[in-house]
Amino acid sequence: MKSCKLLIVLILSLTNCTAKKDVGEMVQAYLDEKRLVADHTIDNELKLLLPGINCIAKTSGSKYFVMADAFNFSDTNQVLLIPFRNKNKIGTSSGFSDLQNRLVFICPLQIKDFVSTTSLSDSAGISGYLGIILLHELSHFACGIPGSFDEDKIQNPSSTFSRLGQQDMGTEPVLMTTYKRLELQVDSTAIEMIKKGAKNTTN
Repeated sequence: MKSCKLLIVLILSLTNCTAKKDVGEMVQAYLDEKRLVADHTIDNELKLLLPGINCIAKTSGSKYFVMADAFNFSDTNQVLLIPFRNKNKIGTSSGFSDLQNRLVFICPLQIKDFVSTTSLSDSAGISGYLGIILLHELSHFACGIPGSFDEDKIQNPSSTFSRLGQQDMGTEPVLMTTYKRLELQVDSTAIEMIKKGAKNTTN
């Protein structure tokens, strides 16, 4: 009987190890596909921030963030968070989402650069801006609006064309595109998340 229990424990532990290995291999495959590399420089900040972000997210849907070490393939409410950087360290996007595969990619280097250049670091470090980025990306899932077009700015940082705006050769300097309108809709959802979250904390 004792040996049987030990065998069961061993099988469960091996299954758990395999699952973690599979997640790691999956993350690496996605990064390789997009010519990106992992960036774990803000993992501690993320682990501290995610419980609060997920609590706010509950007000507008069932999706919530997890890091790779907690990702469960069978839980379709989980959204896997993958911090990355470009191999050449060039890029203009703080993050983008992949609704079909339940993934959100964020760029710590770009986030820290934005915070530094806007002097936001004087108040709450990167946590404030990072929280905004996370809620925005999670709002893509709440709205069902793909957010992968931000990936253009990562794959083609030197391109003069952007899906977020187009130059008009006439009198209008910039035309708001469909993609930009969708982004504004996602932003509105994120704002509503924050309002509901704040209301819940005061009740």
